[in-house]
Amino acid sequence: MSERLVLVDVGVDPELIDNYAWRVCNIDLQRLEAALKDFHGVSGPAVRTRFQSVNEITLGDHYSNVKLRVIVYTGDPPVLNTEPGGPILIGVQIGGRPGWRSAKKPFTAIVGCERDQFPNWLTDLLLDIYIANSSCIKPLVDAVALNGLSKFFAAKVSYAIANGGSSRATPIAPDSGYIALSSLRSESDLSAWRPNTSAKHAEIALRIWDRFLSSSCSDFYESMDDAAENLLKRNKIGPLISPSVVHRDIIPGICVMAVFTPKLRQTRDLASEAASVFRFSAPRRNSAKFLPADFLWSNAKVGTYERRKRLISEGRIRLERYYAKS
Repeated sequence: MSERLVLVDVGVDPELIDNYAWRVCNIDLQRLEAALKDFHGVSGPAVRTRFQSVNEITLGDHYSNVKLRVIVYTGDPPVLNTEPGGPILIGVQIGGRPGWRSAKKPFTAIVGCERDQFPNWLTDLLLDIYIANSSCIKPLVDAVALNGLSKFFAAKVSYAIANGGSSRATPIAPDSGYIALSSLRSESDLSAWRPNTSAKHAEIALRIWDRFLSSSCSDFYESMDDAAENLLKRNKIGPLISPSVVHRDIIPGICVMAVFTPKLRQTRDLASEAASVFRFSAPRRNSAKFLPADFLWSNAKVGTYERRKRLISEGRIRLERYYAKS
C-alpha cells in the first residue's frame, strides 16, 4: 500500500446511499485527521474510500492491494468470490439488526445500522483505521499482530465489551471479529465542556484508544531508547533537536514531545505564554519538552486549554506522540 494513502474499498448498492453522503464522510474524515495531527501529534497516511458496486468488486490480490473492504448491503450478505490472502472484509447491513455480531467467512465481522446512521458510522470506522495506521500506534499494532491481525482485533472487541461504554453500533457480540474503537462513547467524554467539533470528536476517539492500549497492549510499548530514536526519525525532527537531549529527557508512558518552533520566538510575550501553559521555563527555538499526552485536557481550565490549542494551531508548538515503557 502507498505510504501516503490507505485505500478502503466500499462495495455498495448505489441506491442505498447517495454520493453526497460519501463526500460528507470524506470531508469529515479529513477534518478529524487534521485535528489528530495538529493537536495530538498523531499522524499517518490519509484514509480514503473508493466506491464500487458490490457486483463489480473482485476480491483477489491480483486485482488490488487494498487491505480492507467494507461491503454495504440490505437483506442477506452477498455471495463473494474470495482468494486466500485477500482483504479483510467488514459487512454492513443497512436496516439489519443493530450492533456488531459474529460473521462467517469471508467476513471478519458484520454490523447492522440504520440508513441515516451509516455516514457517521463509516466516518468512525475510517477514523479507527487512520489511528491504527498512525506512526505512533502502528508499531504497537504490528507487535500485537505478529502472528495475524485477528489477535489484535480480538483484543479490541474484548476491551470494548468490558470498558467501552456506548457505541453507534451496539450491542457487541463477544465473538465479533472486529469493532471500531472510534465509535465508542463514554458519558464523561461526551459531557466535557469543549465545543462539539471535529477536534472534540477526534479527542474522544483518541482517549478511547489510549485506554485500550494502556490496558491491553502496554507490554508492547517501545523501550525508551527505541521511542527516542523513532521520534528523531519523524518529520525531520532529527536535524532540529539534539539526539542526546531527546534520550536524556524522554519520559515513559503515553506521552508527547512538544517541540518549540522558530515561530515561538517572534515575540517575548509568545515565549512567556508558552512557558506558562506548557509548564516550561524559557523555551528556546527548536527545544522540546516531554509531557503526558493527556496534559491538553487533564485538569485544564477552559482558558488554559484554549491557549494551548491556539499555540499549537498557529504552528508555534508542534506535538509528536509516543508510547514508551520504563
